[in-house]
Amino acid sequence: MNNKNKGLGVRILVLVAGLLAVSAHAQLANNLAIDVKAMSMGHAVTADPPGVMSIHFNPAGLARLDGRRVDLQFVGADFSLESEFSAPPDYNVFGFSDDPVVCDDVPDDGVDFCRNFKTATSSVEGISLYIPFINDTVDLPPGPLIAGPLPAFSIRPAGSKFTFGTATYLPMAAGFYRDEDDVGNYMGERVALERITYLSPSVAYQVNDELSIGASIGMSYQAIALEQDFRAPNELLGFARVIDESICAPFAGESNIALDLILFGICNPDEGLGPFKNLASLEVSMDQRFSPSYNLGVL
Repeated sequence: MNNKNKGLGVRILVLVAGLLAVSAHAQLANNLAIDVKAMSMGHAVTADPPGVMSIHFNPAGLARLDGRRVDLQFVGADFSLESEFSAPPDYNVFGFSDDPVVCDDVPDDGVDFCRNFKTATSSVEGISLYIPFINDTVDLPPGPLIAGPLPAFSIRPAGSKFTFGTATYLPMAAGFYRDEDDVGNYMGERVALERITYLSPSVAYQVNDELSIGASIGMSYQAIALEQDFRAPNELLGFARVIDESICAPFAGESNIALDLILFGICNPDEGLGPFKNLASLEVSMDQRFSPSYNLGVL
């Protein structure tokens, strides 16, 4: 009777756990350069962490390692991002449809509508990395990037229940650059995201044959860099183009106090506003040289 009740209890526990489980979300830039075995299993390794890299997934897994151990891993990465842009039926912004991204007409032909639409394509040229200490983004030659070795160490003294370890790895890494004339530059001309854990002192303790616990502290370098062109094809900028072409055109090259007062200075800029013009270029680079984190584990 006791065995039957125990079996029923386990089934109920599994059912409740299934009902309470939350959905999982995959992220492109995360966990790409940590452990090859874990990657091949979709990183579903919390209950069976892989070797020294238990430091990241479940530090308690270090207790399963004996003696001294060194892991060296190499990573090969190649980013390929393809995009297509096309115009929906009756595409226009405040009556303008000569969008150079999707219009195949001759630029500046004096017509504000598009006669022939096209499908534009965009692709990345290669990988970009934000280099620590020099604080700059470097574009690598096209082709795959081979990185490594990424070292990891562990030691368990003979007869001890403690295992100590540390590792160097990349919890997050992604970056790319496009040609300066690529139409995809409005989604990012140059992007670099990275988190490098350069030191991760860890310890695991074997409580008994069935239970071990562990903890690790990650000392990381975090960086984000972005260069991106910006435009805003909306009705307000479409109206601004009407003003620029209809009202300001006759006064091109003229400027005086009376004219500026009447038109509020809107005709002074060297280039007028429009829904398909590049309004600005955004350039951001941020880094944090000491970004701590911690992992706690039970196995």
